[in-house]
Amino acid sequence: MEYLPMLNLAANAAAQAAGVARLPGAVRDLASAVSQADSAAALTQKAAGLLTSAAPMLKGPVGQAVSRAAGIIDLASKDLSAAGAQVLQEAGARLGAASGMLKRAIGGSLGNLAGGLSAQNLARSALSAAGLKFNDAPASSFQLEIAGEKGQLFRFALGQAAFDQLRRSNKFNNPAQERLQRTQALQAVSRGGNTLTLSGAVFLAAHGSGHLNALRAIGDRLEPVTLTTGYGELLGRWYLNSIDEEQSHFFRDGAPRKQSFTLEFGLYGDDYQNL
Repeated sequence: MEYLPMLNLAANAAAQAAGVARLPGAVRDLASAVSQADSAAALTQKAAGLLTSAAPMLKGPVGQAVSRAAGIIDLASKDLSAAGAQVLQEAGARLGAASGMLKRAIGGSLGNLAGGLSAQNLARSALSAAGLKFNDAPASSFQLEIAGEKGQLFRFALGQAAFDQLRRSNKFNNPAQERLQRTQALQAVSRGGNTLTLSGAVFLAAHGSGHLNALRAIGDRLEPVTLTTGYGELLGRWYLNSIDEEQSHFFRDGAPRKQSFTLEFGLYGDDYQNL
């Protein structure tokens, strides 16, 4: 399994390069980032070549480790390609090409994995940092996973903090244009904002405390988070816009028996440049 340590090294190098790409322009070490990205691309290409003939070996934890590394590399290539500096964009393109080779190699073998890893798990951009602690629980054990840029992880799950309603809104900006003595006309200007709203309740006796504070800590970082459903759909990167809490059915000391909550996420937009 020589491809696995190769992929781990590639993921580490890619994550470091992407970290530089996300820094303000004045403090970037462009030469170091390009070197790390090119090293990651070379290792990824080698690993992809080995993986093409390793389909029967990709099972269980090994297959999951390969998928996680592929997700890190894929996200890093996108971050580099979205950077303002041309040298970073070019390095991102090279890393993206290598990531494509890896995806094709894995795609040919994932169908043979016991447990059926979904193709969407290959690009789990939640794993943007190499030191992220990943929970290997099966997908059916949670409703939605929130993963921060620097390793924060929160999962909505039955029996813990769970939501009972999810509402998604997509807006499209088509403002009306007034016309002299004619009916107004609509003109498509832009794609509007997308929002995702979750509503649910936490019962202290059954679910424990601290869930909403953990979510507030993620929101306080003012960084995008990656949302992934329990059935494997990658929803992309979002900002946590707001957390509304309503407490009721109090104990004698004022602690709530029930905490109702509503969370709103706004779509981040992967072409955003952090200038």
